[in-house]
Amino acid sequence: MKESTAIAYSILIGLNIKENNVLSYLDDASRFIPSHGKFDNANTDNSLKMFKRGLKYGIPKQVMSDYGTQFENQFMEDLKGVGSKHIKARVKHPQSNGKAERAIQTIKKLWNELGSFDKAVEHYNYKKPHMSLTNGKLRTPYQAFIEKQRKE
Repeated sequence: MKESTAIAYSILIGLNIKENNVLSYLDDASRFIPSHGKFDNANTDNSLKMFKRGLKYGIPKQVMSDYGTQFENQFMEDLKGVGSKHIKARVKHPQSNGKAERAIQTIKKLWNELGSFDKAVEHYNYKKPHMSLTNGKLRTPYQAFIEKQRKE
């Protein structure tokens, strides 16, 4: 598995849309969401399932999360086992997770428009150019992620 140099944020998205708990993680540099999931419970097992699915895109050096109980003990051990360092966002400091918070707002809006969480994430990753991802032209998170991987 390829190691990535980007910080990947593991975040619990606190959306209770349609009675679902949503988990995803976001690559800091590109805003690409390598993995996401919709679960009945936002617990450690589901957090690990979601995170491990994204490892096909590379192993992040650092993973930032909030202080949710699903990101404790077993989650931290499994991260260490794949070679990622777990760091926690500062308490009551939303700027620590600003990019992730913005992604959440966008995905929530797309979910309402497209009717599906999976469709919202797909649109966000592959079709929606981001103003903050310019490199001479607008890019989607996936395009920025692939470009970043080529440079590594």
